[in-house]
Amino acid sequence: MSSGGYDLVIVGGNAGGLSVAVSSLRSGLRHVRIVEQGSTVTFPELVGENRLDVGYGEHVRAIDVHDSVVLVTTDKQRYRTRVCLIAERRAAGDWQPPVSISNGPRIHINLVPDHIEDAD
Repeated sequence: MSSGGYDLVIVGGNAGGLSVAVSSLRSGLRHVRIVEQGSTVTFPELVGENRLDVGYGEHVRAIDVHDSVVLVTTDKQRYRTRVCLIAERRAAGDWQPPVSISNGPRIHINLVPDHIEDAD
């Protein structure tokens, strides 16, 4: 099954994923989807309060980039999006995303931008 276009797909319903979803919607994005492999998110009260679109029980199988579209494939459907954020992080220094992807011009794993002096 293929889903229509999203502005942002977030993998993981933890505090970080929910924070990005809420702030993205408040900033004007219209179509934000959270993909959560479990049956609940960290702060379930935020879902109804902010009208979050959550796919519970979805396991991400692949994330692919084709031209200007990111395809997020789960065991239930495929999402077309402009941006995908993986908000799952374990406390291990050798953490890798839960799917096979590699660094590229539009994909950054464990890369933090250089600090810019005197900038907010």
